[in-house]
Amino acid sequence: MPVVTRYLFASLVVVTLAGNFGLIAPQTLMLIPEYIFGRFEIWRLVTNLMFMGKLGFSFLMQLMFLHNHSPATEDFLDRKEGQGAYLFFVVFAAVLLNLAGGLMQVPFMATSLIMSIIYFWSRCFSEPVSYTHLRAHETPEHLVCRLLLEKKKKNHM
Repeated sequence: MPVVTRYLFASLVVVTLAGNFGLIAPQTLMLIPEYIFGRFEIWRLVTNLMFMGKLGFSFLMQLMFLHNHSPATEDFLDRKEGQGAYLFFVVFAAVLLNLAGGLMQVPFMATSLIMSIIYFWSRCFSEPVSYTHLRAHETPEHLVCRLLLEKKKKNHM
């Protein structure tokens, strides 16, 4: 597993487990702009991106998505753009997510960070998915239209 992915994966697991088992109070990890600027609790800019909420199937699925998509994206981006390009992407995404989370009062942004990595992966590797007839770059609207057109074509034959 590449370096940035390894540390990102480990931090998500450790902080989420610590928060769920009572080693760290999740309230100290939340993105609260008043505490960041008023009390100078700057760790909240990072920890809100590491806590994924309650343990469960959603937690495992998001870790699986990160494990499956982040290494390929990191390797691709570092080869194409140069060493550190993926780290720059993750930091840039974290800054944008912290701004959006602060404005919209969303306390934890780890899921959004994983979704931004998956989205970036889908833009880097937009070839059709091999194990289904669906294409990776199709939006739900494209998929519905394509399936309706295929159904209509089958009915007219």
